[in-house]
Amino acid sequence: MKTQRVVVDTWAWLEILKGTELGRKARDALSGCSLYTTCGNTYELRYILKREHGDKADEIILGIIGNCKVVDLTEVIAKKASEIKLMKGHGIGAIDCFTLAAADVLGAKVLTGDPHMKDAKGIIYL
Repeated sequence: MKTQRVVVDTWAWLEILKGTELGRKARDALSGCSLYTTCGNTYELRYILKREHGDKADEIILGIIGNCKVVDLTEVIAKKASEIKLMKGHGIGAIDCFTLAAADVLGAKVLTGDPHMKDAKGIIYL
């Protein structure tokens, strides 16, 4: 049986790190999956974690990227992301579009609780 691929969105990582009920639900959903995140997600995480935890943020990020594959934002992903942005409009951010596009290219689902992504194709919504 093929292992399910899941791209973990910034929203889901933050819930996991906070240890919330949704974070526990996220961890359960990821069990046995091949995990990915985009370098756009690591950018968002670094920014948020540096603001909240200072220098400890780098250590936290290393723990995350040690448990998943980080997807670079290629031209193929950028093209798909721009198509998603055009389709969804101003309500969705660029990093969310890159995350959805990366999942599409990888044949993966996206784990998130972000309301901007709720109705997108291939979402595991928390």
